[in-house]
Amino acid sequence: MRRITILFLAALLVVTTGASVLGQGIDGSLRGEVKDPSGATVPGAKVTITNQGTGATRTLETTASGIYFAGGLLPGKYDIT
Repeated sequence: MRRITILFLAALLVVTTGASVLGQGIDGSLRGEVKDPSGATVPGAKVTITNQGTGATRTLETTASGIYFAGGLLPGKYDIT
């Protein structure tokens, strides 16, 4: 009986660990806020995100609150202007 319990627990561990690994992704996101020199947010500012390794760029605009968000970014180093 003890052997069956140990096997059951080991199988349960493998199943639950495998399920959590499948939920992981390889992409990331950047979120930021654009402010002027006085500290006020800047709505409608153009933000360009450039992957240093591939040169791929993404251009977006800040919200009315001066916030930008870029999802689905591959791992790497980025320049934000």
